[in-house]
Amino acid sequence: MMQKIVKGLLLLLGFGAASCTEEGNGFGNTDAYGTPTTRFIVKGRVVDASGRAVPSIRVSFDDNHYGGGATISDASGNFTVTGDMFGFSIPENFSTEVVFTDTDGDDNFGSFAEKRVSVAISDADMTKQTTWSSEYSKSIGDVELELEK
Repeated sequence: MMQKIVKGLLLLLGFGAASCTEEGNGFGNTDAYGTPTTRFIVKGRVVDASGRAVPSIRVSFDDNHYGGGATISDASGNFTVTGDMFGFSIPENFSTEVVFTDTDGDDNFGSFAEKRVSVAISDADMTKQTTWSSEYSKSIGDVELELEK
């Protein structure tokens, strides 16, 4: 009797609406709680006009709603910046702007001007997909910065 009361209370609170068992929910997948997310990753290397790697450049997404999405280029100029958005996949014709900002002034080969690069991400860039999330990765190669004038 007590078990029926507890089940009834849980049902009233909304806990009976989904199954978390290994069998799943009858649609071929196991339920998950939260919001589906899509992660996109942009990789590359920051260089100067002579092709020399530039460290200490802040690399970020122009749009703040992509869950942080900022990093600093390493000693070899390499960077990997990650963003997240709600939803199971990227929108059609999705692109984002990546911003390169000098963080150390004249150190590391001079003071570089800010640069913005538009990056298009498509279904061909998908690297992982689960029943609740997806991931896209795009390598943009070398990004050449110019010295400030």
